[in-house]
Amino acid sequence: MKLLFKNSLKKIRGSLGRFVSLFVIVALGVGFYAGIRSSSPSMLHSMDIFYQDHHFMDLKVQTSLGITNQEIIQLAQIPGVQQVEGSYTHDTLIAGEVVRIHSISETMNTVQLDSGRLPENDAEVLGDATKFTLGQSLSVTDENLTHTEYTVVGLVNSVLYTYLNYGSSDIGSGQVSAYLFAQPSTFSLSAFTEAYIIGTDTRSADVYSAAYEAALQTLSDQVTAQLPALAQTRLTSIKTEALAAYQQSLDDFNQQKQIGQAQFDAAQQTLLDSQKQLDQAKAKLDATAATLQSQRSQLTDGIQQVQAALTAIEANLQGQAVETVLQELNLQRQAVLAQMPGLDQNSSAYQQLAAQLAAIDQQIYTLSTTYPSLQTQLTTLTQQRQAIDIAEATQVNPGYAEIASQQATLNQGTATYQANRSSFEQEIAAGQKKLDEARTAIDDLSLPTTYLFS
Repeated sequence: MKLLFKNSLKKIRGSLGRFVSLFVIVALGVGFYAGIRSSSPSMLHSMDIFYQDHHFMDLKVQTSLGITNQEIIQLAQIPGVQQVEGSYTHDTLIAGEVVRIHSISETMNTVQLDSGRLPENDAEVLGDATKFTLGQSLSVTDENLTHTEYTVVGLVNSVLYTYLNYGSSDIGSGQVSAYLFAQPSTFSLSAFTEAYIIGTDTRSADVYSAAYEAALQTLSDQVTAQLPALAQTRLTSIKTEALAAYQQSLDDFNQQKQIGQAQFDAAQQTLLDSQKQLDQAKAKLDATAATLQSQRSQLTDGIQQVQAALTAIEANLQGQAVETVLQELNLQRQAVLAQMPGLDQNSSAYQQLAAQLAAIDQQIYTLSTTYPSLQTQLTTLTQQRQAIDIAEATQVNPGYAEIASQQATLNQGTATYQANRSSFEQEIAAGQKKLDEARTAIDDLSLPTTYLFS
């Protein structure tokens, strides 16, 4: 043994430089190994403290139909669950990059504020400390958000993002490049997008320990067992809300339909009444025109008869004036009367003179009485026919023109009514179709898909 020791010591002395080098190398290796073995628990412990300080969730539940307070309450009643909180998460595009926006929570998955301040309204946000700057203005067009302009008022680190890979997305490039935190009122969503869960037994163990993994598995199993019931609750809730909205829409639709039909029926009755009044007015005008036409015909016949009588009398005048002919007839009458005295009234001579006298008296009567009377009748008949002409020109013809104008207006109103009624019926049919499709969609709703992440 002593010999071996002396021999080794002799070799060390003979190659002291090599021995020192090997010694230093071994010492460094041992020190490096010891450092790694001691730093790993320290790093894990630091991570655990970070998670604990910011109340990092144990599980995240999502469904394809979102989550409401009703499901939050249901999750909170699961054995082993200490705390449940609904949250919003939404991916949007800002300057062409996919940015994931979370709702700010004061009790779970809280953020570490590096600089700046917390938002004071829903147009202010907290930004990823590695991607944004304080005061930076962000423009976004998204119907699921309440604003189009946001201002970064604080820079944060989040327990949700402890790795360089921020996750995938179904918009833009498909890769989340940054994150933001905003007040819940920033989101225009009808339900939470997820529910975060913290277990009762998981808080007492380090995050990366076997005890934590065991507690997490137990919690996960308990939550998983309740997911079918959760999905059924969500489906029932959505169907109830959808049916209520459908019924309200159906009631509104039927009410508007009844109002519209009543209005169109009233308009149709007004058109029918107007047409009836117009027809009555035309019938009355037709009767007036027929009466005037009959009177015109009678007056024309009378004028023709009087003119014929006057023509016959004037033909006997042979172009002489009436007064001249009357003077001649009076002279002839006096001559006849002068021959009659002394004659036997029964004699033929007397009879001839009496006949001449009667003929002369008839001619005198015709010229002195009948002729002026005929002239007066002709004037009266002519004036009466002129009055009929005036009545036709001032009453009948304008009346027909007015009726024609009103008929054209009524026809236009009828055409407009028919076009509007056709459009109304088409809208009613389209509305009914949408309601039927909505009811079918409600009836076809199936259980939402549930997801559990740890």
